[in-house]
Amino acid sequence: MLDRKVNSSQDDALKTSLCTEMRALLKRSRCIHIAFSMSVLSALLVCAVVMLLFTSHLYTIPVGITLSSCFIAAMMLLMGAFLALLAEIFLATRSMRRGMIFKDLE
Repeated sequence: MLDRKVNSSQDDALKTSLCTEMRALLKRSRCIHIAFSMSVLSALLVCAVVMLLFTSHLYTIPVGITLSSCFIAAMMLLMGAFLALLAEIFLATRSMRRGMIFKDLE
């Protein structure tokens, strides 16, 4: 929608404003994509930890280092996901404070 508005507009100030908004939305979408990807990877690692726990109990396989490494990686990914979501919130708040969010669309 913003692409069409930029291409059809003759007003340079409006084009600049819309391009700025599109860049902000692109940054926000990247943050959200990173956050979801890291969250899913974290959940998969937690599933692997649970699977390894049950498997090691059934077959008495020593997997202590593997378990702790998977769990530490899962927690680090989860922290990264939370940081990416926090960055997205900061970007959204900054865009709202600047009054960029769809102010010129009518």
